[in-house]
Amino acid sequence: LMRLFSDSAYEQRSKLVLKNVAPHLEDGELLVIHSGVPLKKPGGLDQTYEFLPHPIYFWLTGHRRPEGVAALTQNQFLGEFQRNLTSTEIVW
Repeated sequence: LMRLFSDSAYEQRSKLVLKNVAPHLEDGELLVIHSGVPLKKPGGLDQTYEFLPHPIYFWLTGHRRPEGVAALTQNQFLGEFQRNLTSTEIVW
């Protein structure tokens, strides 16, 4: 997946988050940041609004896919996890 910024920018961001989050997490706790899910338009049948991920998730990962998570512990940014693409998503 293509990201908007350099790998070093994302590394710096994850370190900054760890520095600020670590004091609030206990040993063994996991912080999960969810990107979100597409919202359906009221009365729009199968139409959805353009998906915008949670700002913190986007800032940490640079990705705009729905249903992704970024995970971190008190001492480590564990990374980003995304569901597999469906065949329809691959075509589009």
